[in-house]
Amino acid sequence: MAQPEISTKVVPATKVAYVAKKGSYDLIPQAMGEVFGFVARLSVAPAGMPLGVYFNNPRETPVEDLVWELQVPVPPDTSERREGDFGVKAVPERLIAFALHRGPYDSVAPAYDALSAWIAREGYRIAGPPEEAYFTPPGVPPEQIVTEIRFPIAKAS
Repeated sequence: MAQPEISTKVVPATKVAYVAKKGSYDLIPQAMGEVFGFVARLSVAPAGMPLGVYFNNPRETPVEDLVWELQVPVPPDTSERREGDFGVKAVPERLIAFALHRGPYDSVAPAYDALSAWIAREGYRIAGPPEEAYFTPPGVPPEQIVTEIRFPIAKAS
């Protein structure tokens, strides 16, 4: 498999609606519907592509203990709040290293490995949990899925 092209960029500060989850990533399609339903209840339009933020390493954490969040950017004037597992919060600007992954979600591990190795080699350190930006809508064939794999980074000291 070819190594993904890796680069950096600054992701601007944004407001996001989110749903916090614990358990299998198999729950992501259902949770995606839930977070978009929450956005609709807020009476705002999504302001960008949905993201997943993953707080554990699935290679080291039992599936039932995985903690993750799905986020949908919303307009900046949306009021911050918390309603059970749902909420709206501000996400600060951050520098990220990223790679585009094309193909099924269950084949992203090599992209994560390549991105982690690149970060260390280029003199950065990982400065937050990994993120996945989902560029394709539900229902596309797995080989056509495009996901941006991201790590917030900072210069290593």
